Amino acid sequence: MKVNLKNNLPKTLREFEILAKKKANKGTFNWLNAAAENGLTKKINEVAFEKVEIIPNFFKNTLNLDTTSSFFGNKLSLPLVISPMGHQTQFHRNGEAELAKGTNSENILLSFSTQGRMSLEKIKKSLPDGKFIWDFFPFGPRKWIKEQINDAKKNGAIGIALTIDAPVRSVRYLDRESRYDARKQGKFYKEMPPDVSYGRKLEIEDLKWMKDYCGKTPFIIKGILSSNDANLSIKNGADVIWVSNHGGRMLESCYSSLKALVEINKNMKKKV
Repeated sequence: MKVNLKNNLPKTLREFEILAKKKANKGTFNWLNAAAENGLTKKINEVAFEKVEIIPNFFKNTLNLDTTSSFFGNKLSLPLVISPMGHQTQFHRNGEAELAKGTNSENILLSFSTQGRMSLEKIKKSLPDGKFIWDFFPFGPRKWIKEQINDAKKNGAIGIALTIDAPVRSVRYLDRESRYDARKQGKFYKEMPPDVSYGRKLEIEDLKWMKDYCGKTPFIIKGILSSNDANLSIKNGADVIWVSNHGGRMLESCYSSLKALVEINKNMKKKV
């Protein structure tokens, strides 16, 4: 698809993608689009969504359609969550703060992560009244994890998520072939997690003390793909299950998140 954007601002997501590709460093753009290994899991995600067919019923009054939704008592304009993404200062010097600023006109839900570059305090200056989830990777000992949870609560997170599907660094052939390492690009406004190997030691019993530390703030487990892990998570303290395969970016598991969502929903022992 060729679009002349010289004298026209982008009007569609496809046009924005074309403009981004023109403006971004090749390695940076490839990092954004890279999937694990050969990208099979990403392709399977796409195929799963392509197979979904929507049957329309036209005899409905949609003149005053209400798209609002509620998430733990917080009203959202759309049932939409912007997933967390790390290393955002490689795209813009203000990284996550710029993303937050761009959503202020809409009452939607954002997620920020320990894999990001900016402190929550700095992000909050661009999102004074916004709603967000703080997502931490188990990349540090208990003391560090407790600091992450405390920081999230202090800054008003409406949910705290633990990502479990990244115990090791992903192998992305596109990144390697681009000779690009996102960790070396852009500015860091905070220290990165102290011990990425800690995620390989994570046990189900850890969820109980994490939940206790979250207190009344909802505790979310992100990266669930099996009914077994879903039920274990709920049994051991999780309030929410976030079904995800990391957008196909972490493991070449070849199992779509949409298929997993259907299966998990059928096999949950407790309604969540």
